[in-house]
Amino acid sequence: MTKERTEFTIPHRAGSIREVFSLAAPLMIAHASQSMMGVVDTFLMGRVGNAQQGAVGLGGVLHWAAVCFFAGTMTIISVLVAQDFGAGRPDIARHVRAGLVFVAPMSLLVFALIPWIPEALSVMHLAEQARPHAETYLQIRLWGAPLLLTAFALTSYLRGIGDTLTPMGVALIANIFNALASAVLVFGWIGFPAMGVAGAAWGSVAASGLEVLLYAFAYYFSPTARAHGSRRIILPRRTELSAFVWLGVPIGVAWLFEMVAWTSFSVYAGSRPPEELAAHTILFQFTGFCFMPAMAIGIAASTLVGQYLGAQRPDLARASAYSASAISVAFMLVVGFALVWQRESLIHAFNRDATVVALGSSLAFIAALYQPFDGLGMVAQGVLRGAKHTAIPTIVMLGSGLFVFIPLVWWLGTEKELGIRGAWIAALVHVVVVAILLGIAVMRSRVVHVPTSLPVEA
Repeated sequence: MTKERTEFTIPHRAGSIREVFSLAAPLMIAHASQSMMGVVDTFLMGRVGNAQQGAVGLGGVLHWAAVCFFAGTMTIISVLVAQDFGAGRPDIARHVRAGLVFVAPMSLLVFALIPWIPEALSVMHLAEQARPHAETYLQIRLWGAPLLLTAFALTSYLRGIGDTLTPMGVALIANIFNALASAVLVFGWIGFPAMGVAGAAWGSVAASGLEVLLYAFAYYFSPTARAHGSRRIILPRRTELSAFVWLGVPIGVAWLFEMVAWTSFSVYAGSRPPEELAAHTILFQFTGFCFMPAMAIGIAASTLVGQYLGAQRPDLARASAYSASAISVAFMLVVGFALVWQRESLIHAFNRDATVVALGSSLAFIAALYQPFDGLGMVAQGVLRGAKHTAIPTIVMLGSGLFVFIPLVWWLGTEKELGIRGAWIAALVHVVVVAILLGIAVMRSRVVHVPTSLPVEA
């Protein structure tokens, strides 16, 4: 049976700053909400004990390290869906089915790490009193990998069709549920046994399960479900599986390596005197939270570039890229100015030690310098991935990380005896190099014309 094309209507504000912001704003809220899940677990554990709190914090980092490659790979679904959606092709949900095929093997690879957790924690020289708690928390969270990856697949589909409101709503509901469920299980309320660390972990897994249910409902019962093929249950074709792997794996590699690089950055900070580590931690947490809006704008840019290239409107794809860059750079400039203007107050709010405040203030100047470049780099990544150039950001980030960032951290910090300031200067150089190279790649990329898409089944 011949499939009918679905209609993609180009809005009157296509490519504008308003369009980019309307798509990115819900993503900003969703990302902020999701980041609060780890904060909730850490907060609850503070009422249980110091060892438990530290173990949960480390367990959350290690959990993400174990799954970030697979989660990043899943996000290619949004690019593939966006281009087919823009082109008006039927059965765009086939890309979701291709991703879901890989959930099981990816999860098995994650499960294979579980027996190695005790040895890994031992190698890390984690304190004896915290080690069993970290082991318990990490094991339980890793068992929830299938739910996490399924949620990534479904939310990527929704973002691909330009629906960022549903992921925002789901993230808010899941975050509230996580807080309530974790509190009940941690402290043993309403008849449940007090489970401590295990309760916090199971609360997070249950929240992921709720996310999957809500996303599945939106995926299957939306008004466009039939036209997009969301209700079809068939195996994906080889071309769809190949596209998922060849275009998605570079994104997963980039996510994994970025975590390794910035973790190495923090490991170096951990080798410095306590005052330097404290100043680093405060600035690192603050800047890590502030870059989330830029990341949301980058995702919006990826979606719009993909849709307009699919619709054979490279002019609108280019306009979307410029609009996203303008918003992101402007926002990060404001962040940079705020860092400089309120640097002492910011550090003092977290630590009143005069040495820490002085160090943190000097680091704030360095961090402020790279904010606009970080905003530009995040959007450039999104634009390139929206055009299916997923390998370029990975190559640039790997190259700069391996040959610029990590070596400079140790060379400036240790050899040049600049300490933590040297490490942050290395971060500045890395972010600037990545932004410039990705910006050049965008200007020379195929965003100016329509790339070849996958064949559609007749």
